[in-house]
Amino acid sequence: MPNLFQQLKIRIGMRQKQSLVESVHLWHQTSVEVCGLCGEALDDSFPPDDIGVLLDRADRKLFQYRNDANDARKAVRRHDQALAGRITAITEQVYELRNQTASFLIRSQGPGPFGATKEGIPEKDMYYRRAMSESGMKARSIKINLDREIESIWKDLEGVIKAVNIRT
Repeated sequence: MPNLFQQLKIRIGMRQKQSLVESVHLWHQTSVEVCGLCGEALDDSFPPDDIGVLLDRADRKLFQYRNDANDARKAVRRHDQALAGRITAITEQVYELRNQTASFLIRSQGPGPFGATKEGIPEKDMYYRRAMSESGMKARSIKINLDREIESIWKDLEGVIKAVNIRT
């Protein structure tokens, strides 16, 4: 029968393992969800009329995200410091994607609700095209890179999770 110290060590190890699994899953899930929300706005031929709804949904997901990212980074850092650094970098890119998407959505709305035309092009279409060239393309590029990074890091995170499960 293990002594008190060994029992305590086992409990701490189990909590750390559980913390790692939970925090990594939560961080990954939120990263994917925010990228998906931003991607929807960037893939539409025209942004939604009520951009506030989309931005509110993204912001609600991001409200706790930085804390979740810190928890995941700390838990992973015990096992792989480079991977923890990637979590930080991806987290910052998720925020950058949200900010670039917000910039695109705001710019695409134009200065007012009027549907006047300029040289036969509806005003809304003109603002959309300008916004896409000014910030939308950058946001799309960030989204594409983030999708790849999130998929790549998940494979590495699964490896850490499996390694931790084997050790305990």
